[in-house]
Amino acid sequence: MAKLKFNKKERQILPTSKWQVLIVDDDKEIHEITKTVLEKIVFDNRSLNFHHAFNEKEAIDIMKNNNNICFMLLDVVMDTNIAGLNVVKAVREDLKNDLVRIILRTGQPGTAPEKDIILNYDINDYKEKTELTSTKLYTTVITALRSYKTLKRMVNANLYLEQLVDSNKSIYEEQFFSNIVPKIVKEISNILNINKNLNQDIMFIAHHQNKFKLINSFLLTEYNLSLENIFLKTVELKKNLQEDNDYVFYLDIEGYIYLIYISDYIKLSDIQKNILFIFISNITVALKNLFLHNKIIENLDNQKKDLEIKINQAVHDVKSKDKLIQNQSRLVQIGEMISMIAHQWRQPLNAIAANVMVIETKMSFIKNEANINIDLYSFLEKKLASIEKYVQSLSLTIDNFRNFYKLDNIKSISTINECVNNVLSILESTMKAKGISLIYEYNSFNELELFVNEFMQVIFHIIKNSQEKFESNIIANPMINIFTYDIQNGVRLEIFDNGACISDDILDSIFDPYFSTKIEKNGTGLGLYMSKLIVEEHHSGKLSCENMKNGVKFILDIYF
Repeated sequence: MAKLKFNKKERQILPTSKWQVLIVDDDKEIHEITKTVLEKIVFDNRSLNFHHAFNEKEAIDIMKNNNNICFMLLDVVMDTNIAGLNVVKAVREDLKNDLVRIILRTGQPGTAPEKDIILNYDINDYKEKTELTSTKLYTTVITALRSYKTLKRMVNANLYLEQLVDSNKSIYEEQFFSNIVPKIVKEISNILNINKNLNQDIMFIAHHQNKFKLINSFLLTEYNLSLENIFLKTVELKKNLQEDNDYVFYLDIEGYIYLIYISDYIKLSDIQKNILFIFISNITVALKNLFLHNKIIENLDNQKKDLEIKINQAVHDVKSKDKLIQNQSRLVQIGEMISMIAHQWRQPLNAIAANVMVIETKMSFIKNEANINIDLYSFLEKKLASIEKYVQSLSLTIDNFRNFYKLDNIKSISTINECVNNVLSILESTMKAKGISLIYEYNSFNELELFVNEFMQVIFHIIKNSQEKFESNIIANPMINIFTYDIQNGVRLEIFDNGACISDDILDSIFDPYFSTKIEKNGTGLGLYMSKLIVEEHHSGKLSCENMKNGVKFILDIYF
């Protein structure tokens, strides 16, 4: 970083702006004479631009609408004997304008005695019209302009210093590089545009591996490639560089190279350049402190993260084993209960099946008798067939329930379609009773090694969640769609419903342990957590969830 240095005074360039002058007098001839005498004056390479007012109101209106009036030649007696004094009071007290130089001139000094005026009104000179020769008028104007310029410089210097203090405070308060860079660009723009509208291009550029990257800018969205020449020179010289109207600051921040580019640098005043150098020096220190601070924080964070990872992994392992033990214990209990119920149901089902067989045997003996009622015989035959079908269905359901809660010790070969069918055989009648439409389409043909019963539990939990959501949201035409198809290296199962979407703020949490939206229904928050555990840890698959147009889709991938 180059040392802080103040720029030497540069060659003066004739500005396009002029000194703004206001002539206030009710005598039109005075305006013409004054303008004729002063119009050739050039001070500090700037000529004069004249504004004219002929009464108190016109003078005040011009001052309200023009903050750049440098001095005012003001008559005292116009539409009233104290019109000029009223203008002085309005400018100083109402408009709060302390910069404009006010020169009172009067043709009736007795009306406004000089001593009283100087004491009671904030004016800068008092002249009688008879004493203002062209030479004295010239001297008076030059003195007023010089005084105005000095005051303006002092005011600007104060504004720049105030802006510098505010800018430094803003920069030092920021703790993130991504936020501090836009602030740097903004504060540079604020410093350059005090009392001006330069609209200069400002860029904050990073240099890495011989490439330049625009980080942030004012006005520009990308830099012109023609600027890379001056950027390369700045990096090679490792110091600030000015070429023509362009200026590039070189910042080396802990081995990272950054450039700050400013266009139309030659337009800046000496005080702007000096303030800019001070600010760049300060932000260099701020960026170095930020990098060191972040490095310390990063080291501490890495140590903390390593420790957290180890602790979380240990806690996760313990919780996972605990949840599995709890779930397996619960399934064993449910399985034992289902076995007892199945045993009790088997006897009446067997009795029903036996009675059906006896009736069918008896009916076969009378089938060919001449006086048999054919319609009654057909009716009984159909009803017995229906009873036999229901008995077989109930027997199959009992087997499915027993198998569903039987713990798997080893994987077996099965298809994802068979698992879905087994679950639907348990739930389909309940779904129909509740008016829930089940639509399924099987396009998967691959066989997989599965813990079949565990995998069925996953499907069961997802479908039951949809059913409960239908009930809580009161869906008019509830529907569950199930699709299977083969994917690369595996099989995919998609289950989606029209039971409304899950709120975005909890969508990522539904697989967390003990997370439940059914607290009032005594939800444990373990169903989806255990499902994800079964899919991802027991089957090396993936279980995810996403919102659809009118509901939720669960995506379950199992890989070979």
